[in-house]
Amino acid sequence: PDFRDALVVHLPFDGTLDDASGRHNNASVGGGTPAYAAGLHGSSLALDGLDDWITLGQPADLAFGAGTDYTISLWISADDFQPSGDPAIISNKNWSDGFNDGWGLFMGGDGDDWKVNQAAAGSGGRVDTAWIDVHHTSGTPRFGHIAATFDRDGNVRVYRDGAIIDQAPMEPGDVDGFAVNIGQDGTGVYPHFFEGAIDDLAIWRRTLSADEIAILAMGRDFDDLLADCTADLDGSGDVGFGDILEVIANWGFCPGCPQDLSGNNQVDFADILAVIGAWGPC
Repeated sequence: PDFRDALVVHLPFDGTLDDASGRHNNASVGGGTPAYAAGLHGSSLALDGLDDWITLGQPADLAFGAGTDYTISLWISADDFQPSGDPAIISNKNWSDGFNDGWGLFMGGDGDDWKVNQAAAGSGGRVDTAWIDVHHTSGTPRFGHIAATFDRDGNVRVYRDGAIIDQAPMEPGDVDGFAVNIGQDGTGVYPHFFEGAIDDLAIWRRTLSADEIAILAMGRDFDDLLADCTADLDGSGDVGFGDILEVIANWGFCPGCPQDLSGNNQVDFADILAVIGAWGPC
């Protein structure tokens, strides 16, 4: 899979709030003094639950309007969270009322539960998925992977550790509310704050497939996921024997074929060498 396709935000939180997607959608401090702590890879963003939050603002890439599909993915550690008021993990809406326009991932329940809420302009309704426990990895630090895909003419689907847990029909209409904030709702003045750590937050302007979410949840370094995977000819997520078989099956003169990795208009030994050179997870 090509995780670069429609990726508009990637915040690795490795000592900065800079966007690594290439779209320059950098975050900035909205309130408090957010810090950095040990993360799944490198460092993570640590929010104190008192007044810490950051903002992505309202860039065009995060304006999903009434028709653009989107996906939110992140690693979260919230073991010690003491819930009050279902604070936002990430949201663009006024969370004083779940019927307000916009979307968000919110904490609540027994301290490590989360859910998705979405409402749209003129729909008069709201969508709330089930509350879902975060499953943390063993060791220190402990993180769990969560994701939500928003299919605008279908369902919102929520995933934990690569497995789909719940889904519900999307509310039709415009979902652009306020700024996209992390640790706060879209207004920045919600009285409750998220406490915990977040790592490798990513946003796409498309719905990732279940297979793509499962790969994200494996915990591989995000830079590896963004590597050039043209040698993964069978789409397995690994460059291996299956891709050599793809080369052999298309052997010979084949201009423009994806198996022509060397670009010489021939599928031949040069392409087998290209597969071997890219061997491994992709």
